[in-house]
Amino acid sequence: MPDSACLNCGASLSGPFCAQCGQRAVPPHPTTKELAGDAYDELVGWDGTFARTIRLLLTRPGELTAAVIGGQRARHVGSVRLYLMCSVVFFLVQASVPPPNIDGSFGIGAGFGAGRAASQTPGERALGKAIQRGAASLTAEERVELSRVIDAQPRLLRPTLRAIAEDYGGVARRVSETIPRVLFVLIPVLAAVLSLFYRGRHYPEHLYFALHFGSFVFVVLLLENLVGFTRSVPAIGAAQFVGALVIVAYGVVAQRRVYGGSWLATSAKALGVAAVYGSLWSASVLAVTLWTSRGR
Repeated sequence: MPDSACLNCGASLSGPFCAQCGQRAVPPHPTTKELAGDAYDELVGWDGTFARTIRLLLTRPGELTAAVIGGQRARHVGSVRLYLMCSVVFFLVQASVPPPNIDGSFGIGAGFGAGRAASQTPGERALGKAIQRGAASLTAEERVELSRVIDAQPRLLRPTLRAIAEDYGGVARRVSETIPRVLFVLIPVLAAVLSLFYRGRHYPEHLYFALHFGSFVFVVLLLENLVGFTRSVPAIGAAQFVGALVIVAYGVVAQRRVYGGSWLATSAKALGVAAVYGSLWSASVLAVTLWTSRGR
């Protein structure tokens, strides 16, 4: 052993790990090799903890939550750490996804939409061009058409549409920087929603479920973002549709495994949870988009 006392807490060492604080028996002045080993252990785990946790999360809906609630916590990556790792990877990838090719279709909602390029209005084509090539690429005529179509939208959306047209990349970056914090705050909200449908369980149990379900959602959204590199609107739409079905199915199976009950009762409760939390999620994302578009 490098030393007879733990360099972290000072307790006597009787093995390769400190019995008091858990730190490995290591010498001072870490080397590059040790740093690389620590990074590997954090991401993968020398005992396969990370791989086992991800495999259980993805292939056995709800079983990770049931295991953690049942006391098997040292065998798996911490729930908060797992959520943060999945969310960080997702947002890193999302930040690098190019905007879709809007030659096929484009929609912004609230009365503004476009189908094929041939059926788009001049203002809609101008907005698509501004998003893909920048506002500086617009001609004077296109700017007039763009202003006209934006002015036709509800007052609440106009500043956001103008910001998107002028600096799509900046708006996307600010949204990406803000959304992670908002979604993390929504985790206890999801736990609270679950507690309304599943009474008689301790609130921390709902928190574990919310963290694990959120981690899975980020993995699905990550895969959807990888499809985004094709820049194909139909492919992106198909990926989002399939992803939504997978998330819903996963949620039903996970809730039944963790909370029990019949398939019919679980499906009904899952639908209720999805309706309440989905509304809060959508409202939060919309609020962040509207707010950050004004923060230039």
